[in-house]
This record gives sequence, structure tokens and C-alpha cells, in this order.
Amino acid sequence: MKNKIIVIIMLIIVSNCTVLFGQMPEMALMPQLSYTSGAGTFDIKLQLLSNIYDLKAYSVAIQFDSTMIETHPDSIWEGPLLGSTGAPTFFWAGFSPDSGTLYIDGAILGDGITTGSIGELATIRFNAENPVIPGECPLNFISVRARDATNSPLYYDTVNATVIICEYLLADANGDGTINVSDAVYIINFIFVGGPAPDPLLVGDANCDDTVNISDAVYIINYIFVGGDPPCRVCY
Repeated sequence: MKNKIIVIIMLIIVSNCTVLFGQMPEMALMPQLSYTSGAGTFDIKLQLLSNIYDLKAYSVAIQFDSTMIETHPDSIWEGPLLGSTGAPTFFWAGFSPDSGTLYIDGAILGDGITTGSIGELATIRFNAENPVIPGECPLNFISVRARDATNSPLYYDTVNATVIICEYLLADANGDGTINVSDAVYIINFIFVGGPAPDPLLVGDANCDDTVNISDAVYIINYIFVGGDPPCRVCY
């Protein structure tokens, strides 16, 4: 019995030391680096990357340059993590365009129900402002509040994100803001069927040889389906 008590005490000490010495669980904006153009949208996930707590509710504030990218409350969706408990949940999102601050709140409803898992809390869909302002746009946590079932505060380290905004994405031949097989088809139609040219033309130059030809279509197909090299740079 005495040995069991000692083991329990040691486990409590180790658990507390994890928090005291900075090995905090992480709340993150993922992916940490994204790319978009004036035509495209991109999604950022609010995620728990690690967790040592029994999370009941959270409230975060995320700030970004609203002259470069934008989102709206109806473009923000609850992730599956809190709902994975089987209990009903509360979810709310709001945005202050004046300060460029996004607010997201979530909670598990029902007495004593929490989650100790990791996963996705929310998805945020952004698009570049029109006209496009090329450059880097950080997305930074400015506030994280979380509680357990006893309303005690929980503490998380945060992982911020950055989006690179391009006027055009290289290899996005059809200008829809993404790079996929339709761009290869677009180039093939341009070369062999007299279809419209990429605009500007060299946005279709995926391999950066200063021409747009069938090798660019092959390059894109290899990148998408065979794990080949990505376009030689991100922005045109």
C-alpha cells in the first residue's frame, strides 16, 4: 500500500513538473505556412496539437491584417473535437474588422463532460482582399482562455501561422487560386486545341524555363500524382 501511495505521489509530481518547466500542451493555427492568390481561398485549422488537460470550454482571439485577408463568421465552422464526446456543444465566432480580430468560443455542454484528446476545434476560411496586397500576413493568437469541468483555468502554448499572398500562384494556369490537374488540362488545351492562354502567360511556366509548353503540363501532373517537385517557386 505504501509503495502504491509513493507511485501516485511521483506521478502527480511529474505531471505538475511538465507544466512548470514549459512543456505545455499546444493550441495551434495550422498549417503554419499557407499560400494564396487573389483568386483563391485557404483554410486555417484551430487545433489542439497536444493536451494534458480535460478541456471543457475555450475562448480565443486571433489577430491578422484585415487589409490583406478577410473572413466572416459564416466562413468559420466548428471542428469535430468537442463533439466527439457525444455531448451537445456550443460554438460561436465573431469578427471585428476595425481591429482585424477574430473571436472563437466553444464548449461542451452537460455537467462534468470534458475531452482530453487532441484534434480540430474549428476551421476558418479566408480569402485575399481585392485588390490583392502581396506579401506576408501573420495570424497571431492574442488571447487564449480555457477551462475544465470545475471552471479552473487551463494553460496552452500557442503556435501562430503565416499566409503568403501572391498576385498570382505559379502554375495556376486557369487562375482559380489552386494548383491541380485542371491547370495541366488548361495548358494542354492552350497548346494543342487553341484554348485561351494563361493570363499572364508565364504563370503557366511551372518548371521555370521561360516558356509555356507541354513540359509544364507534365510537370504539374508529376507534382500532383507522382510526388514530383512542386512548381519552382510559389508566386509568379
